[in-house]
Amino acid sequence: MAKKIIPLIASTLAVVGAVDPTLKIKTFVDVMPLKWDFDPVKASYWTGLLHHRRTPFAVSRDGNTGYIAYLDPNGTGVHVQHIEPSTMNIKGPDVTIENVYEAGGIVAYNHGFALLGNEPIPSTTSNAPPSGTDYPQGTPVPAIYQIINDV
Repeated sequence: MAKKIIPLIASTLAVVGAVDPTLKIKTFVDVMPLKWDFDPVKASYWTGLLHHRRTPFAVSRDGNTGYIAYLDPNGTGVHVQHIEPSTMNIKGPDVTIENVYEAGGIVAYNHGFALLGNEPIPSTTSNAPPSGTDYPQGTPVPAIYQIINDV
């Protein structure tokens, strides 16, 4: 599978300001090779119309750890890539969270992250919200995943 490169101009501007506001603005175009193909424009499961899927990005409070989350090419999982915020290079292995159909947001810690995802639950689940969509795996509901890396 070919690796896809994400252009991170806008995200980088936010990172530079968050890490150290005295730094001059830097841009890093096409520097982050991702393990999985990535296409942010997908048909929505609720209308079938094309729209941009979220690609959340976050930097830890100390500015040393960053994470970017993106939907995998088949749309059935979210990949979270650990990066070095000052260079936008990959810092560690990616984490795949299966059966998550969109990444709604991410919070970076010094030693891990928390991801807000959208996962399906079967419509037969007790007290499940009504579906009203053509979501084949069930009703989409928000879920939070926390990953803590070993120190």
